[in-house]
Amino acid sequence: MTDDTDRLPPRGWYPDPAGSPAWRWWDGARWTADTHAYVSTAVVPSDQLAAEEAAAGRLGRIGVPIFVVIAFLDLIGRVADAQYMAATVRWFRSSMAQIGTPGFVALQPPRQPLLSSLLFLPELVGSIVVLVLLCTAQHKMATVARDLKIRSRLSPNWGVVGWFIPLADFVLPLLAWHDLVPDGHPLRRQMSGLWAAYLASAAFGIGCFAASLVSTVLVAVLAVLALAGQLIVARMLPGILAGVIAHHASAAGDSGHGAIGTL
Repeated sequence: MTDDTDRLPPRGWYPDPAGSPAWRWWDGARWTADTHAYVSTAVVPSDQLAAEEAAAGRLGRIGVPIFVVIAFLDLIGRVADAQYMAATVRWFRSSMAQIGTPGFVALQPPRQPLLSSLLFLPELVGSIVVLVLLCTAQHKMATVARDLKIRSRLSPNWGVVGWFIPLADFVLPLLAWHDLVPDGHPLRRQMSGLWAAYLASAAFGIGCFAASLVSTVLVAVLAVLALAGQLIVARMLPGILAGVIAHHASAAGDSGHGAIGTL
């Protein structure tokens, strides 16, 4: 016997079953209280919607798994580097304290563990792949959102550039993703939650360097917390992508039922 949940439509905006002149948000299992009276007068070519969906699909199918692998490699590398980082700081302090003294001979700096060296290349390549997939999907979704007349604060190009501007990259990427859906859209709350998890993960990762001066155990704890934040991001991102694609398909005149089948 087939489970009834298998026949439920995917999450997205649908005509309000209560009869009001608005879209109502279906979260995949039930109707929510979120409604939106957005009506688009724009026409978005079907091939543009298909390209957007394909890019988002690649990010979900390829980018997210790679991101998860990188997260675990980060955990391993941070723990493996704990003693090395502490030894490097001690070496630096000792060298600075003895500079200028008669007969001073600089000591050899500590050598990075072989495991960390081996992890560097796959982490770098994986990070580049994820970043390319992310920026490509974001740009295509932002272009569709602009064509749908969704109010935006950043152009599609500046939304991508925002990832590479120091300090501004704490805020601009979130604004760019908020611009993918209209004001009041429930996906904006989810995007904010994902971004908070991402920033927390980055903060815990940076904290591992300072923690290496205290104990390897503290480094391990912070590394696990960083991993938890990264896994939250990986868990939330596919659903957000699906919601954006579903909204764009609905706003462009599609019912939304088939818009996210490949994600």
